[in-house]
Amino acid sequence: MSVPPVAHILVVDDDPDLRETIQWCLEDEGLTVETAADGPQAIERATQSRPALILLDMGLPILSGEEAADQIRAAYGGDPPPLSSSPPPAAPPKKPNAAAP
Repeated sequence: MSVPPVAHILVVDDDPDLRETIQWCLEDEGLTVETAADGPQAIERATQSRPALILLDMGLPILSGEEAADQIRAAYGGDPPPLSSSPPPAAPPKKPNAAAP
């Protein structure tokens, strides 16, 4: 009986604590995990290792998650991996202008 291949997942997040926590959780489930901290790293690692799934933070520095996703899809051609993303951080609420009439 052959052993099924272990899924390879790329976790992309600029928050090192969150990135590491996700990595540990997935590895505890027996998955192979690679990480990246920004958009350019995500593109490089995704095109080199061809993961089965990419968990992508949309609020990345240097290159946004949306731009990274577009470039990864383009690099993969017609067969990109599934991309799961988190929304970018919400803008803080604006304070009312006290001087306004």
